[in-house]
Amino acid sequence: MAKSDKKDKKLKKLRKKINSMPQKLNGSGKGNVTPHFFRKLSLFHDLSEKQISHIQAMESRHVAMPAGTDIISAGEKYTDVYVLNEGWAVRYRILPDGSRQIANFILPGDFMCLNACIFTEADFNITTITPVRVSQFPTCEVVQLTEKHPLMCAAMFWSNAREESIIIEHLASVGRRTAYSRVSHLILELWRRLEMIGQVEKHGNGSSGSFHLPLTQQLIADCLGLSSIHVNRTLRALEEDGFVICERKDGVRLLRIADIEGLTEASAFDDEFLRATPIPTHTSRLLEEVERRRSQFSE
Repeated sequence: MAKSDKKDKKLKKLRKKINSMPQKLNGSGKGNVTPHFFRKLSLFHDLSEKQISHIQAMESRHVAMPAGTDIISAGEKYTDVYVLNEGWAVRYRILPDGSRQIANFILPGDFMCLNACIFTEADFNITTITPVRVSQFPTCEVVQLTEKHPLMCAAMFWSNAREESIIIEHLASVGRRTAYSRVSHLILELWRRLEMIGQVEKHGNGSSGSFHLPLTQQLIADCLGLSSIHVNRTLRALEEDGFVICERKDGVRLLRIADIEGLTEASAFDDEFLRATPIPTHTSRLLEEVERRRSQFSE
């Protein structure tokens, strides 16, 4: 059996285990982290049940927030690391003239404020776009993972590092791409990220798919350095070209990509920046040895 096939089987087994875990979506008790987070983390490192349980036990609070809630503001002191369990949020900066530049959109399973482990105060804002559910972890508990579970901690930072790749891709869009390519790239990025956590509904043979898109044209504009009018025109052009369909179902705004391959080719989209690359073998082995020795010493 090929090495890649073995890894795929291990990932499927782990995801099945994670998906079968009970989800406590209310209250302030522990164990509320949803499978989206563990599914993403498992792409970088195979998690054991002990490691999953340890993360669940670290949770200090589980909070439901309405749309438009500020999770953290620029200049505010860090106290916790967050995981977004449900809903969408946005990370951005407000410029002196009052304009807004969005760095990235935060989806279920994503970290928020992991850099609280390094810095003391935020240099950005995070606000909820939709109603959300958030797990909070004391920063000191996350930092202690470097000693208790170094490999799992590395996987968390490895996963979070992908955020930098997304921001660099957005910078390339704002600096060099046409409006058509900017909007196309963002649509395909969101589709790919949502697909990773099972929030894309595939149609037919998988050549098309739809997903919930709670973004206003102004949010898209502030991410891509465009005006909302320009975004509106570009979305209409994408519809006229047969690539996307904007619709509503039961009051929910949906975006359907009618031709994924065609849109990918037309916009020269490359999802390399979103691909989950496992922790390098030599690093993984070194951290496993550190964790093994620590376990022996504690016994």
